[in-house]
Amino acid sequence: RVYLLGNPAVWWGSTAGLLVFVLVALLSRLWTHTPAAFHNRRRLLRCGGPILILWLMNLLPYMLVGRCTFLYHYFPALLCAILLTALLLDYFTATFAATRPRAAVTALLLDY
Repeated sequence: RVYLLGNPAVWWGSTAGLLVFVLVALLSRLWTHTPAAFHNRRRLLRCGGPILILWLMNLLPYMLVGRCTFLYHYFPALLCAILLTALLLDYFTATFAATRPRAAVTALLLDY
């Protein structure tokens, strides 16, 4: 029997969400043209920053270990990645809802 494989859509989606969060955090200063966009960006960084730090704090010790690590060592970091992806989805839907309501509805439908 094989246990603890996980859902590939969740694993790859949360990994993509982490990468997109880092890109948004680095490039977000270029996008703040309106007060609403500034508020959404500030909320994203204030909530997502600690989650990213938690993800790194859980993952970095296992990256430095020379011995064999197991899949269950990544589970706390996976929870942080899922939370960060959900926060990122909320950021994009809140940003697009003010300017493009159709894009916000499409993003919500793609989430399900």
